Amino acid sequence: MDYKIRIESLKNVLGRKKLDGILIKKDANIRYLCGLDAQGSAYLLISKKGNFIITDARFKEVVQKELPDFILILIDGSRYDAIKSIVKRVRIKRLGFESDWLNYTDYHLLKNRLKPIAFLPTKDIIENLRIIKDPDEINLINRSVLIARKAYLYAKDKIRPGLNGDRLAVLIDDKIRRAGAARPAFQTIVAQNPYSSQPHALVTREPFKTRSAVVVDMGALYKGYNSDLTRLLFLGRISSKYRLIYSIIKTAQRLAIDKIGPGIKISEIDKAARQYIAKKGLKRHFLHSLGHGIGLEIHELPRISSKAKGVLLPGMVFTVEPGIYIPGWGGLRVEDMVLVREKGCEVLTGDIPK
Repeated sequence: MDYKIRIESLKNVLGRKKLDGILIKKDANIRYLCGLDAQGSAYLLISKKGNFIITDARFKEVVQKELPDFILILIDGSRYDAIKSIVKRVRIKRLGFESDWLNYTDYHLLKNRLKPIAFLPTKDIIENLRIIKDPDEINLINRSVLIARKAYLYAKDKIRPGLNGDRLAVLIDDKIRRAGAARPAFQTIVAQNPYSSQPHALVTREPFKTRSAVVVDMGALYKGYNSDLTRLLFLGRISSKYRLIYSIIKTAQRLAIDKIGPGIKISEIDKAARQYIAKKGLKRHFLHSLGHGIGLEIHELPRISSKAKGVLLPGMVFTVEPGIYIPGWGGLRVEDMVLVREKGCEVLTGDIPK
């Protein structure tokens, strides 16, 4: 990972926003900028005159060994006083902070200590940099997808009537770890009808029945990067209603993916799938947006929805996941990950059977 380029890109944004520096608390943003897995125990302060990591002695060795371009400030007492000393040291007059990630108490204690400098809220500055994945990130995402593929094929081989969702989820999670991931990307969902009418249904211990439809939503975390995949497993003969609904969501997904390419409005991707589902009389049963960005976080920018602003750019990675959810009957969803290329897109999960 070329962290120097990322830091310089951030400093260019700070310059345009007339900020002398920014205080960063969000773990994913810290990892993006320096590679440190902060585990909620660090701040970064990026300024024109130096880059600082503010943390405790647990991270001393790793920072000194692996992050020579950062100045380590060990907290020995108040973290607020440590931040104040840096601000004074590099003569910051306008300091930004992540408004979504600094809690109310920390904000007020810092604001009082930092007077008279301007302590200013910012939103999504680093998240907007993270939208475009570089080749190293794409490689790690692909490795995560490969692990998810192995775990899904394992689940497909293991599922049978009498097994329950709780047990299948355990088998999937174990396979994900044995295949090389740090852990599942999120709590694995294994939901059979009718419980699958909830998009984020809870795993149940009720045994699978013949002629059941089972939604499997899973992913892997590999070296900080995530995958996210949803597939449907059918036990026994598929009913005509399942065939119809499944056909509709697969067609809706294909129509959306066919639209993906540089310069296309993000909202148009959602619109392509949503209009087709509405045409089939099922508009009110499509309960969520079409997709979300994925990388260091399971849900990150860009948001693929009808209200999304902006256009698709090469390097964006996101999910395309239309679903239909009918109370009392069940729900079906198919989810794939796509990468926007210079021309069109690549379906990163395209070789995983549906």
